[in-house]
Amino acid sequence: NSAAPRPDALPVHIYLDGGTYAFAAVGTAQTPQFPLLSGHVILHGGAATLAVEGTPIRLSPTAKVTMRHVRIEGRGEAGRSLLNEGTLTIEDSQISALSGAEGGIANAGRLTLVRVTLGAVRGRTAAPGGAIFNTGSTAGTCTAFLANHASQGGALYNAEGGAVMLTKATFSGNTANGGGAIFNADAAAVLIEEGYFGGGMPSINELTFGTDTLSERVDVQLAAAD
Repeated sequence: NSAAPRPDALPVHIYLDGGTYAFAAVGTAQTPQFPLLSGHVILHGGAATLAVEGTPIRLSPTAKVTMRHVRIEGRGEAGRSLLNEGTLTIEDSQISALSGAEGGIANAGRLTLVRVTLGAVRGRTAAPGGAIFNTGSTAGTCTAFLANHASQGGALYNAEGGAVMLTKATFSGNTANGGGAIFNADAAAVLIEEGYFGGGMPSINELTFGTDTLSERVDVQLAAAD
């Protein structure tokens, strides 16, 4: 058994050179493509693409990871691209997935997004939360959710026990059969400050197909018009 990293441990820095990093074989539960992250890691992406297929990039509860300037792309029947149970910060990056994937990020820990675009994540019909399925704590600043799709919560599904606060968030072209943009299943409200939904205040629609709609318990403050 590996010991949990000390809180004062120095981070490990990983530098990528750009281009696309893909594996010859699809990941499995026995042979995942990426090792389990459990320490303090800072990934400098260099505008590289990480192609994820078969198994997600996974962070353990002891992980403290920052990813910068990287594109994470789910491919094939990959399920989620990222599974976070620790503390994950993503900065100046993109998350996307192809049509066979379950979705982008599954967050059960602490997730912080800064200048991140989550786009064209076309989750499976039965899977909620196209770009993000949240059971933990998610905070974001200057995020964009573009053309994502899921069964509910095309961009974001906040499950019971989850908490979400987004500032300066853009939602455009997200679709689902209830909460095209956001579906909130928790009793506490999802908070959106300075949000932009294109056509003004989004409508509430929990039951039928819609684009950039909301469920109940989503509090939106629109961005001021220019």
